[in-house]
Amino acid sequence: MSNKKVSVVIPFYNQVNWLIEAIESVLCQTFTDFEIIVINDGSQEDISSFLHDYKDRITYKWKENGGPGSARNLGIEMAKGEYIAFLDSDDVWEPPKLELQVKRMDETKAIWSHTYWAQFADNQTDSIARIYGPESKNNTFPGSLASINIATPCVMIRAKYLKNRFDLRFHEKMRFGQDNYLWLLLSSEHDICLIPQILCKVRLRGNNTVKRARAHIQVRAMIWEYLGNDHLKLFYSSNVSPGIRVIYRICLIEHHFLSWLEKLSWINSNFIEITAKVIYIIPYIGFKLYKKIMN
Repeated sequence: MSNKKVSVVIPFYNQVNWLIEAIESVLCQTFTDFEIIVINDGSQEDISSFLHDYKDRITYKWKENGGPGSARNLGIEMAKGEYIAFLDSDDVWEPPKLELQVKRMDETKAIWSHTYWAQFADNQTDSIARIYGPESKNNTFPGSLASINIATPCVMIRAKYLKNRFDLRFHEKMRFGQDNYLWLLLSSEHDICLIPQILCKVRLRGNNTVKRARAHIQVRAMIWEYLGNDHLKLFYSSNVSPGIRVIYRICLIEHHFLSWLEKLSWINSNFIEITAKVIYIIPYIGFKLYKKIMN
């Protein structure tokens, strides 16, 4: 499985039946020069039957639970391909995904690329009609500070570029939003190459973190804190408006306030989420205005 063109990195924690669907969508690709790396992030689920059926078609690694960021980072280190593509274990690819993405990146010499995607639910066979994805270069820095409309299963990156840059990794201290952290870093250095076709299907789940205002506030706060610690120059570059820095600081203050509320035993999660939705109105409007100005 060495010297493959594409290394497909799949972090896994639970729901092995979804993992099988994800792997089958890779095995059904029209492009076949790939390796599949499955990183088990400390799942307690019995996957012995899965390993028996797929052991000859994947590279498998178990690790202590550390979150999807650490699992993907381990996959990056293990990858042997020219390109690295990421696929979450609950999502699937359309058959021509790798073929079209590799072809475009070979032609353009792009550092990273992205496709459109659609959402789907377990109780339906067809994807939701709405198209999701970045609008060409509008998702590059500094516009990406306002909105990172990038889905991890749609991303492909040159492996050599990642492996030579140890500062370009998923942030392991962020349980969610760790991918946005990396996309911000990449977008500050290179425009994204867009393949404007729906080549990924992202599973629509009732507990999707991205739907929660509390999560949005926390992700923005963590990005401000961690980027501020390690890549402060990004926020203070000449093409970044002071207004966006103010908005991120507001999110940091709101995050600390909500964290304080969460420590009070008599306050439940529903109240926290309602409060988050109310106080996130100002940052939300700010991000929308900033994105409109950048466009």
